[in-house]
Amino acid sequence: LEVQNGDQHYVARAYPISWGEGLTLLGWTVAFVDVTVQKRDAARALAAERVQAQFLATVSHELRTPLTVVKGALGLLKINPSKLTAEKTDHLVSLALKNSTILAALVNDLLDTQKLESSEFSLNLEVCDVCDIISGAVASMETFNYKGNVKLRFDRKPSGVMILADKIRMHQVVVNVISNAIKFSEENSVVEVCMNAEGDTVQITVKDTGRGIPAGSEEKVFGRFLQVDGSDEKDVYGSGLGMHISRQILSQHGGTIGYASELGVGTLFTLTLPIKSDAASGA
Repeated sequence: LEVQNGDQHYVARAYPISWGEGLTLLGWTVAFVDVTVQKRDAARALAAERVQAQFLATVSHELRTPLTVVKGALGLLKINPSKLTAEKTDHLVSLALKNSTILAALVNDLLDTQKLESSEFSLNLEVCDVCDIISGAVASMETFNYKGNVKLRFDRKPSGVMILADKIRMHQVVVNVISNAIKFSEENSVVEVCMNAEGDTVQITVKDTGRGIPAGSEEKVFGRFLQVDGSDEKDVYGSGLGMHISRQILSQHGGTIGYASELGVGTLFTLTLPIKSDAASGA
């Protein structure tokens, strides 16, 4: 029998009291053994086991698909290249290149996650312009043709909104959110990126008109090795780490990330960061 008192856990043990074996039972001694530490250790071990299982599932499922495509494309190119038309050859090379890029991104996400949880991860903070970071991220995503003809729209505001940040890491965060929006957008749609400074914070928003996110999916959106659509029939692949990494990086900048979504209508992600108010003085 396990008994709980607040955060403490006890297991009851009952021992008979008698003059000797087979003699008159005089009563019982009941002891409550504190097993709180063992209980917490067991919970941590179970959680670690679940993470490991999720990791193995991610590696086997998410890496296998692009690897299969790359292997198939290269195999066809090697077997009989003389019989392939220029158009077919170009298509196979494009497939191999696209899926190699997906593989590289998956590996980078895994390495970043490991760094975030160790002392190896550090930020190279400097005063920088938010618009420059967003513009750079948008420019780098203009050739990201995951879906057909998805347009990016960013109305650049006047520069001068400064933050104390690691430029490379913040670029990574904005790219993660934009690429996520493009992946889940419909063809011939528009992803809008906006910036708004209010008080002592600046907000970066990324809005798409895609399939939307089901209610109660926040743990899957920002969790490790988790995806909203974990089925075999999904058309969007990834490590399930991008948004988790983004939230961790923003947290280390004193920022936040959240979203509002409606199924069949779209999703709006909002990144909030503190403004470096004394940037103009060079402090």
